[in-house]
Amino acid sequence: MHEYGGGEFTPAPGGSELYFSNFADQRLYAQAVGGAPRPLTAEDAPLRFADYVLDITRQRLIAVVEDHTDDRPSAVRNFIGAVSLAGASADGSFPPVQELAGGSDFFASPKLSPDGATLAWVEWQHPNM
Repeated sequence: MHEYGGGEFTPAPGGSELYFSNFADQRLYAQAVGGAPRPLTAEDAPLRFADYVLDITRQRLIAVVEDHTDDRPSAVRNFIGAVSLAGASADGSFPPVQELAGGSDFFASPKLSPDGATLAWVEWQHPNM
């Protein structure tokens, strides 16, 4: 889960599937009603996710992402990213998380316009929130 909060899950329209982050391994999962969780992100990726928006048209989950590749507090990077709903390919690899917006210290509340053409979010630089 993202350290600064945000939703840890979101349902698909009609409630047929749920998308969530798992605290134990920080991976994103999809789970159909009555089914087993299916990972959407690679194991041991240094990423944390929160505040989801489902983009059905592009078959992706948009999220606030914290990149802990360098885990020093001053080096953690935040961005708005997109994760493919496809999951692992035949060889077991996962598509990379696509960065949609970056360059600020913090991001929150991504939202798609009703037609799915525009993405809006809140961003700010430390210490000015």
